[in-house]
Amino acid sequence: MFDSNMLIYILCTIIVILATILGTKAVRRRNNKPVNIWEGYANSPVAPQQFRSPTRPIAPPPSHAFNRR
Repeated sequence: MFDSNMLIYILCTIIVILATILGTKAVRRRNNKPVNIWEGYANSPVAPQQFRSPTRPIAPPPSHAFNRR
């Protein structure tokens, strides 16, 4: 049978290994922070393009388009 000290050592070793794996994943995720594309053109090397407004105003669809029968 297992000695109780040996069981405690095995469990502590498993905990240390799992903590190391989780720690390395957290460090990798922190370094590869995604760029927020909705933030604006602060990090863009290209000047923002001027967008024309549509010639016709956009209207919402009619209410009968949402009826489900």
